[in-house]
Amino acid sequence: MRADARAVAHQVLVRVETTDAFADVLLADRLARAPMSAVDHALATRLVYGTLAWQGRLDHHLKGLVRMPLADLDPPVRAALRLGLYQLLFLDRVPAYAAVHASVGLARAAAGAGAAGLVNAVLRRAAGAGVGGLPLPNPAADPLERLAIEWSHPRWLVERWAAEL
Repeated sequence: MRADARAVAHQVLVRVETTDAFADVLLADRLARAPMSAVDHALATRLVYGTLAWQGRLDHHLKGLVRMPLADLDPPVRAALRLGLYQLLFLDRVPAYAAVHASVGLARAAAGAGAAGLVNAVLRRAAGAGVGGLPLPNPAADPLERLAIEWSHPRWLVERWAAEL
């Protein structure tokens, strides 16, 4: 049976969060054992590294879309939301319905129908808003916060770069 790239990425993202393991080690191990095409290997890799790289921005948007603190969600649900939102915002060749459907399926398999309903509602709302419809902080109010979130860098690093200018 062939492995699904999104399921592999989801498994890796959950383990990175719950065990503080290194993504590259987990991903390499999982890909070595996964019967997937080269295209699916590439997609799984892009999903894992892209979701992790943009996690700050993804979490900022999710905080505005989810009606509870993200920390209160189970790790598999958080991972499904991040994975789906990453695809919606940054992978223009992935149709919105595919990103939402796959993430809902991952949430359902990991945490049940309630989690699937939450993921479906949040990602459909995000897909409807589009990239430009998800707000970022006002640059006039706090330009460094805006940069940190927009480019998904830690605030302290943005402050250091600004001090060097």
